[in-house]
Amino acid sequence: MAKIFVGTSGFSYDDWKDNFYPTHLPNSDYLSFYSQEFNVVELNFSYYRIPELSQCRRMLEKSGHRVEFVIKAFKGLTHEITNQSIPEVLPQFKESITPFSQTNTLGAVLLQFPQRFHYTPTSRVYLQSLIKALSPMPVCVEFRQREWLKDSVYTTLKELNAGFVCVDEPPLRGLLPPLVVATSDIGYIRFHGRNRSKWYTGDAK
Repeated sequence: MAKIFVGTSGFSYDDWKDNFYPTHLPNSDYLSFYSQEFNVVELNFSYYRIPELSQCRRMLEKSGHRVEFVIKAFKGLTHEITNQSIPEVLPQFKESITPFSQTNTLGAVLLQFPQRFHYTPTSRVYLQSLIKALSPMPVCVEFRQREWLKDSVYTTLKELNAGFVCVDEPPLRGLLPPLVVATSDIGYIRFHGRNRSKWYTGDAK
């Protein structure tokens, strides 16, 4: 029977104090508390900077091995691509998250590509090369460009055993429609929210 994982994107937010986290709970204990309520967490900071090994080890300890970690790929791998060559930073990124991969707590590496990542021969080669280079780590891919919504793409992801990320978001021009697609043994849904009036203001909930 498939196991269902439920969690949030990030776990340390000021407005969660008093709403989710107890008033007097130290920030350093947020993950310990979180891991008693959820069984997976997406880490966002890894997009902005490659994690330190010691940082990942502390998080693993704080979680008590009760949650799986989805690591958003460093921006140098998804948003700062100059050609189809794999960036030199990849080995450093892979090494940084070994505390999770070596303890079976790595849910997936999330490759979240921007809208400007178009369905081109160069991009297709890059995507396949990156997924292969991350192997045997589990990988899930989130596209933000409709051009990628093709049966041929789903087939390629299946062949590479990479998950397709389904999204729930407002029906706005340029955003992806709701789809139910599974290309690996990981079925992944990200609930972005449907607040269309504030979607592009940074205030969407």
